[in-house]
Amino acid sequence: MNLLAIETATETCSVALSIDGEVAELYEHAPRQHAELLLPWVKRLLAEAEIGFAALDAIAFSRGPGSFTSLRIGIGVVQGLAW
Repeated sequence: MNLLAIETATETCSVALSIDGEVAELYEHAPRQHAELLLPWVKRLLAEAEIGFAALDAIAFSRGPGSFTSLRIGIGVVQGLAW
């Protein structure tokens, strides 16, 4: 299974990619920088794994608890990627 996971509920932003059980991740304690980090990190992990969006079986996100703005950023990015 190929899974992309995004975490924005806290001040630490993270993106993880699991390809058949092998996990690559990027994370940083970056208050208020989630919007700038997420998409470049997703692109980087997919490029390093040499796969495209079509190869993903699922996209996951953290749903909190956390600040409303942080959750909206994560949900919006996942919704856009799934589209």
